[in-house]
Amino acid sequence: SLDFAESCVVTLYRTKYVIVIIEHFSKCIGLMILLQNSLKLAIIAFFDHMLACFGTLVEFLIDQGIEFG
Repeated sequence: SLDFAESCVVTLYRTKYVIVIIEHFSKCIGLMILLQNSLKLAIIAFFDHMLACFGTLVEFLIDQGIEFG
């Protein structure tokens, strides 16, 4: 599953959002900090973290938020 969370603290590099990616079979959690919550950045984070580490997925869960519409 994949979702965005808005950080309570803005970092030194002005990153404000955290993308949370969970691989439910192994219970592995990936967190990436982002400057904005956009679909393009979510796709890059997903490919770089999940597919590079775990390969092909059986199921993909999202909450149908505005970032993914």
